[in-house]
Order: sequence, then C-alpha cells, then structure tokens
Amino acid sequence: MNLKNRKKFYIIDFSAGNLITHHLNYAIVYSKFFKSIGYEYEIFTPKYLNSPELEFQFKVNKILISRYYRILERKFNIWSIYYKCLRVFGIFGRLVDRTLGKLQLYYCIYVSYKRIAKTIDTNTIEIIFPSTDLMAILLVKKMLKRKASITKFHLRLNSIDKNLIDTNLNINGLEILEDLMKTYSNITLGCETKILIDTLISRNKIFNKALWVPLPSITMPVKQNKIDIYGFLGGAKKRKGFKEIPLWIEKISNIDKTSFFLVQKSPFIWPGYLDTIKVIKHLKNVELLAPILSNSDFFLQIQRCSYLVAPYDPDSYKLVGSSLFYYAADSLIPTITYTGVGFSQDITAFNCGIIVKNFDANLNLGKITKKKLQNNLINYNIFRNKQNLLFFNILPIA
Repeated sequence: MNLKNRKKFYIIDFSAGNLITHHLNYAIVYSKFFKSIGYEYEIFTPKYLNSPELEFQFKVNKILISRYYRILERKFNIWSIYYKCLRVFGIFGRLVDRTLGKLQLYYCIYVSYKRIAKTIDTNTIEIIFPSTDLMAILLVKKMLKRKASITKFHLRLNSIDKNLIDTNLNINGLEILEDLMKTYSNITLGCETKILIDTLISRNKIFNKALWVPLPSITMPVKQNKIDIYGFLGGAKKRKGFKEIPLWIEKISNIDKTSFFLVQKSPFIWPGYLDTIKVIKHLKNVELLAPILSNSDFFLQIQRCSYLVAPYDPDSYKLVGSSLFYYAADSLIPTITYTGVGFSQDITAFNCGIIVKNFDANLNLGKITKKKLQNNLINYNIFRNKQNLLFFNILPIA
C-alpha cells in the first residue's frame, strides 16, 4: 500500500494527562486494539503527561493543552490570589472569569489543532476520541471548519454530564454535537452503554445514528486461583459504595469461607472515609492497596482477582460503563454489581456477571456458576471487538 494512502488512527484525549482517571488507559486499550488488527496509530495526550511506562511502549505525542484536568492550579499562589479577587468583585468578577475562561478554552483548542495538523503525514487520517468531552467536540468543530485533512471523526461518549457541558462558561457540548451531526456526514457516534443511547435519542432523534460501543477487548492473562480473591479496585470513591465494603466482605466471607479481599484506597478523603478504612484494617482476610498504582501494578492486581465487586451507586452510574468491568472481562473475571448501573445491561445481555437488586439479595458463588460466567465473558469480549470494527467500519488486516 502507498504510504501516503495508508489508513492511520489518531487516538486523542484531552484528559489523559491525569493518571488517576480511566482516560489514559482507554487510549492505551485503543492503541493495542489497532495494533492487534494491523492498523497504524498515534496517541495524543496533554503535554504535562508524566508516564515513562507508557511513552516507552507506545508512540505518544504530548502536545495537547486543556482547560480541564489541569495540575492543581488552585494550589498555586497566583491562582489563589485570582480566585480571591473574583469573590471580592462579585457578579463583575464572575463575568471576568467567564470571559477569560472562554478565551483560555478557545486558545487551548487553537493551539492543539495547530499542533495536531503539523503531524498529518497521510491522506487517510481518522480520529478516535475514546472519552469524548467538551474539548474533543470543540476540536472537531475547529477541524471541520478549517477543512483539516481528516477523513472521519469517531466520537465515543461515556457520559453526558459535566464532561460535555460547562455551565460556568455557558457552553453546551451536546448542542454543538447535534449541530455538527446535522451538517457533516463524516462523524460517527458511539456510546459506552445502551442506556446512554436511549437517553440521547429521547433528547434528539439525530442520535439514532449512535452505536453501542463498549471498550474493545485486548488479550490479557487469565489466572486460576486456589482460593477466590474478591477485588474492590480502582481509586475508591464515596459513590462507588466504599462505605459498604466491610459489609460486602462479611457477606461474601459467610458464603465463601476461604475468600480473600483486595481493597484499593482513595487518593482523596471525604467524611466517613477514614472510619471505613479503620474497620477494614481490622479484618484479617483483607489486603489494602495504595491509592495510586503504577499502570502495570494496577493490572497485576486486577489479574489476581477471581471476582471484581462494584457496589456502585445506581443513581450516579445509571448511564455509564465501568473501566474496571472491561479490564476484568479481558481476564475472564466476572463482576458483581447492582441492578441499575449502566454496565449492568452488558452483564444481563451476556449473562457474564452477577447482578443483585440490593445488598440483601442472595449471591451464587459456586464454581459451576463461575465457569459459566467465564465462558460467557469470552462471548462478550468477542462482541466488544465486533462492535468496534463496526464503529470504525474496518476489517482486520491479515
């Protein structure tokens, strides 16, 4: 194939500079997916990304700048003084902040656009945003207006809340996306969960074009443990049901007498967090993990598990998927979670995990059940990759 006509994917994420969110690993997953099916790729992240582990393994362009997920700006003296002044000037201060905020936002978009445009070396570049946010939508708008040499834009939505709408700046990314989809034909839209698609369609029929696109599956080690290990992993949050973890440990221990538990701590503290940690520390069959793990250690901890337990709040997670659910599925590790979370529809469709209506519901943790769930996870992983091939309208290259 002529090098100028080869297809290449640009994987772009303005939030991938923050190592405690899922964004960076989503970019990594897509790079591995494209490599496994024979396509070229490049990853674009914020310039302040500090991950030698990633940069050693993948081609990373650290050139983006973002208004969001910035590095602790409020802790710097200049920003502290700035926000104090805004409070003093009241309504006028908020108006100044909004004006400066918009200028900063569009400056970030302009600079990122110019830097990306300089890297284009083929006629068939397609862009994938694994976690579409407001910055991504504004960049797409800029590229379309400037008629950049991009063949297609693949926008993958995994939420529609604050990531797409900046109320402080009065900018609604969903409204912008609707207008773009009405005007341009080279935008494909994917949603991480089925319920997210339904929610968007109820808003505007233009979203009928959206496709269900879970995170693609990549080959990961599959281990069999002598005893079952239950993991409460990922940076702990209140809305992830952290307070319930001691209760879940007691419940599972009564069913599975030899069970062992991994609990990852949080880099943040909220009221009641330290009280829960104290309770967990007094349990004998628990290993507490650091709040922030290296990328390789994070996946090693997932692979230690027999089950992943995700007692997430259904109200907070009713539309969204779970990165931990996808990573566990890659290693054929079933997830235990509540009815009503976004990814419970995946589990129901493929019978590849355990869903309970509430904490008091019965748990079936038998070995026959586990083997069945693992077999169904194989089918689910195949489905994930088929949906992504459909999303990109491509076939694996032999």
